[in-house]
Amino acid sequence: MKKYVCPRCGREIEAMEHREIGLCSQCVAELTSLQYKSSVSVEFCPRCGFCPMYGMKFEDLEEVVHQMVMHLLEGRNVEFDIERRSENFFRVHGKVVDRIEEVETEKMFDFFVKFVPKVCDVCSRKAGGYYEAIIQIRSPSREKCLQAETLVKDMISSESDRMAFITKRVDVRGGIDIFIGSKKIAKKVCSRVVSEMGGSVKTSATLVGKKDGKDVYRVTYSLRLPLFARGDVVEWKGRTYVITNVGEKISLTPIEGGKIVVLPLDERLDVIGNVGDVVEVQVLSSDESAIEVMHPHTYETVWIRKNEDVRDRAVVLLTKKGLIHIPNKFV
Repeated sequence: MKKYVCPRCGREIEAMEHREIGLCSQCVAELTSLQYKSSVSVEFCPRCGFCPMYGMKFEDLEEVVHQMVMHLLEGRNVEFDIERRSENFFRVHGKVVDRIEEVETEKMFDFFVKFVPKVCDVCSRKAGGYYEAIIQIRSPSREKCLQAETLVKDMISSESDRMAFITKRVDVRGGIDIFIGSKKIAKKVCSRVVSEMGGSVKTSATLVGKKDGKDVYRVTYSLRLPLFARGDVVEWKGRTYVITNVGEKISLTPIEGGKIVVLPLDERLDVIGNVGDVVEVQVLSSDESAIEVMHPHTYETVWIRKNEDVRDRAVVLLTKKGLIHIPNKFV
């Protein structure tokens, strides 16, 4: 009797069972095998949608089922339907189409997925009031405190770290206290706030216990925000300045040019505007010390002090004390 050799495994066989494919039965079975359980149980958090199996959150449980099928049959041509039998119970049925040596083979599959609700560790910590850090926002200006709080919330909501959550916030005299799930995230947030709003941050730590033989600390970040911000136009001792830096001190640069003045954060300054509100106007005429422009609101022509050489256009700021010519370097 004529014998055949399978070109894939080299086995000698009595007959070529799958002549159209040109392989032995064992190789065809290996190439088209489909292994799965008839029923699968999957844990998920009913509060946040976190699924430990994939280490991520899902908006809908059907997304988890879809992910499961695609992972199980990765790289294969699959057609399937997901049937929701109840809130946490799904049936998946479909087929896998394999192509071997230009010949298609089909295998059907059918299994069930049961989701088991279990509150995740992060949600358990939230519910228990867990926090690793406190951000103490302080400023003479209530508006600045609220602005910083908004920035903190926006940053935390955009973080992928699951410990980036706010346990609570408390209004206190002079500011706001925000309790954060992660001290690493709290530190990152404070750096961003200081970078955008100025001010300073001081850190202190309190020993709260031990974990795995190591000391565990809770960190407090004292975020001190100034009454002023970069770009504010202020008057001080009869001269007009732009605040060019805010840290542990305030740096003022004269509008008309000159040396930078450095002052403490609690210095009394009269804020008359911000360079973010400037408008560009047509210069009608000029001399050595002044320019004539059209008022952007009243459309009347006015002469104002010239703080840098200009041609046909100038940048001005409308303040409570009238128009001020702002040099381009501040804009």
